[in-house]
Amino acid sequence: MRKTCLLICSFLLLSCQTSPEPDYISRGDVISLNKSLAIPKLRSHITIQYGEIADEADLNVYEHNSIIENRELGPKTIQPESYTVSKVTYNEEWYSDAGAIIRYFTEIYLNSDNSQQQDLILSCQILGNTMEHHSFTADEIKQVTGGYFNF
Repeated sequence: MRKTCLLICSFLLLSCQTSPEPDYISRGDVISLNKSLAIPKLRSHITIQYGEIADEADLNVYEHNSIIENRELGPKTIQPESYTVSKVTYNEEWYSDAGAIIRYFTEIYLNSDNSQQQDLILSCQILGNTMEHHSFTADEIKQVTGGYFNF
């Protein structure tokens, strides 16, 4: 009986261990762009979903996706380099009143360490219902952007 009680207590103690906290991107973190990004003519951004550059007409807005934005219209190619995070915001906004849909998005402002390169904004987003609250973790952003960024 004593061994059974000890076994049950051990099991209960082990099952109460907490999982590690998710890792969020913070101001001062360094993010590396690993692959060049081609910004199309007359556009200032590209969209990535499932780790690939996506055509916005084919985008599944109910799945995680990211927008990489610069301040100039293309065509332009952004070369791989390191960026320092200057600001991170976690936001939500109404997307549709009819279905009570909210757009959850995290904006990461990236300052180029190279004076020849332009600063970027990396936004990760998803549409969800009003019962969800979503702030993107570093792992989620890494998954959405595929091999384009390293955190």
